[in-house]
Amino acid sequence: MQEYLTPLSISMPISKIVNEMIIDMQYTLKLVKENIESAQEQAKFYVDKNLSLGEFEVNDKVYLKVKPLRSALRLKKYSKLPLRYCGPYAILKRRIR
Repeated sequence: MQEYLTPLSISMPISKIVNEMIIDMQYTLKLVKENIESAQEQAKFYVDKNLSLGEFEVNDKVYLKVKPLRSALRLKKYSKLPLRYCGPYAILKRRIR
């Protein structure tokens, strides 16, 4: 268990106390960064595992998923429940990545 410094328990110079606090904060910051990296790697793993990219051919009809506000602005329709998809649009040509 970590000892907490109080004004009554300070018997060492202030500079030493400050140095110890800085070292402790650096260690804590290192742990936080490692935990964030680990959480990001785990989230990326689950996203990549469930990701499916659609394969489309020329002249296929597709719907585009848009944010609700953008769909309302794009389609000039203002309703209480804006559309989540707009379309259908035809695939004109295939892009190779």
